[in-house]
Amino acid sequence: MPFLAKAGGKASIDKEASNDIEIQSVKLELDLFDVNDIVSALKEINFGKFIILEDFQLFPIEAHRLKTFHESSNLCFIVVGVWREKNRLIYYNGDLTNRC
Repeated sequence: MPFLAKAGGKASIDKEASNDIEIQSVKLELDLFDVNDIVSALKEINFGKFIILEDFQLFPIEAHRLKTFHESSNLCFIVVGVWREKNRLIYYNGDLTNRC
């Protein structure tokens, strides 16, 4: 049986209305293993920054497959990791060949 993770949090969107700032909070329930949940939540809050993944070599192997995020969104990842095995990132993300 696979391990399922759930995450909860709040997202805020600032709206300016005649010199006042209105903050709207929304409770999020995410399945961290569902790319669509994560992409939808980030789109909902108009997320437009880079996502930096440090120590990527320590992530579970399943996390090394970032292509699904690339195909489902405009998210941009900066991956920082050091592997003992040669070409490990390219092995799980073949489209990165000649770009790493």
